[in-house]
Amino acid sequence: MLFIKLVLLVFAIYIVLTIFFELLYLRSTYFKITRNPRFRLLRDKGKYGEYLIWEKLKPLEKNGAEFLFNLYLPRDNGGTTEIDVLLLSPQGVFVFESKYYSGWIFGDEKSRYWTQTLPAGHNKSHKEHFLNPVFQNNLHVRCLKNIIGDEIPVHSIIVFSDHCELKRLSINMSGSIQVIQLANLPNVINGIQWNASLTESTITALYDKLSAYTQVSKDI
Repeated sequence: MLFIKLVLLVFAIYIVLTIFFELLYLRSTYFKITRNPRFRLLRDKGKYGEYLIWEKLKPLEKNGAEFLFNLYLPRDNGGTTEIDVLLLSPQGVFVFESKYYSGWIFGDEKSRYWTQTLPAGHNKSHKEHFLNPVFQNNLHVRCLKNIIGDEIPVHSIIVFSDHCELKRLSINMSGSIQVIQLANLPNVINGIQWNASLTESTITALYDKLSAYTQVSKDI
């Protein structure tokens, strides 16, 4: 009988916590903009990585910052390119490329592809190659500047999960590009110094202008 009571208690706690976290998620800016249900979020590493970026930086909303997710911007060749997460803040515009990867990550600024090395058992490893995220975000920044102009400061940040290890990365991070892990994100954002700041009216105007690029057809 005691065992049954303990099982029921654990089950009740599980239900309460599930409801609590569901309600908490429904109140998040990420859900209000993307409308992605939480069960999908927990099964999609790409979406989950985007959500975690917002989760880390949500305190900035108290200072007037605004977030946008999954912006499909036009390219010069007639196609589109997708920005994972965009932050509009008094310090400027931040373009995030989310990489929710595990394993060891190798790459440099000029190579077209980077390498993800994963354990394969029996002291063996398996390698996967993926497009240089610096290239990806450089494209995002160029397409964004075609819309908002060159006067507004824009910073490119590639965010890897805390489940991976950034090994040999040859990146010049003294400029407007950062390649970091999620845990370091708040410190990196707070440590960036800008020569200009955005007013509340400028942030609102940018938000209104760019939010249209999140409203696209399913085909796109």
